[in-house]
Amino acid sequence: MRAIAPKDTVVRGKPIVGNVRVQACNDEICLPPATLPVTIEIGR
Repeated sequence: MRAIAPKDTVVRGKPIVGNVRVQACNDEICLPPATLPVTIEIGR
Protein backbone atom coordinates (compact mmCIF):
# COMPACT_ATOMS: atom_id res chain seq x y z
CA MET A 1 0.00 0.00 0.00
CA ARG A 2 1.31 3.43 -0.87
CA ALA A 3 0.06 6.80 0.33
CA ILE A 4 1.20 10.24 -0.79
CA ALA A 5 0.31 13.47 1.01
CA PRO A 6 1.15 17.09 0.16
CA LYS A 7 4.34 18.39 1.78
CA ASP A 8 2.39 20.76 4.06
CA THR A 9 0.24 17.95 5.52
CA VAL A 10 0.70 17.62 9.28
CA VAL A 11 0.79 13.91 10.12
CA ARG A 12 3.14 13.63 13.09
CA GLY A 13 1.34 12.09 16.04
CA LYS A 14 -1.70 11.13 13.95
CA PRO A 15 -1.87 7.43 13.10
CA ILE A 16 -3.41 6.04 9.94
CA VAL A 17 -6.09 3.60 11.05
CA GLY A 18 -7.96 1.14 8.87
CA ASN A 19 -8.68 -2.46 8.02
CA VAL A 20 -7.00 -4.87 5.61
CA ARG A 21 -9.00 -7.72 4.12
CA VAL A 22 -6.92 -10.86 3.44
CA GLN A 23 -7.45 -14.42 2.27
CA ALA A 24 -4.85 -17.19 2.32
CA CYS A 25 -4.93 -19.86 -0.38
CA ASN A 26 -2.75 -22.68 -1.61
CA ASP A 27 -3.10 -24.99 -4.61
CA GLU A 28 -5.83 -27.01 -2.85
CA ILE A 29 -7.93 -24.78 -0.59
CA CYS A 30 -8.64 -21.21 0.43
CA LEU A 31 -9.24 -20.20 4.01
CA PRO A 32 -12.17 -17.89 4.74
CA PRO A 33 -11.47 -14.18 4.26
CA ALA A 34 -10.50 -12.22 7.36
CA THR A 35 -10.46 -8.52 8.19
CA LEU A 36 -7.46 -7.36 10.22
CA PRO A 37 -7.24 -3.98 11.97
CA VAL A 38 -4.18 -1.91 11.04
CA THR A 39 -2.67 1.14 12.74
CA ILE A 40 0.37 2.84 11.21
CA GLU A 41 2.22 5.39 13.33
CA ILE A 42 3.65 8.29 11.33
CA GLY A 43 6.75 10.14 12.44
CA ARG A 44 9.76 11.96 11.01
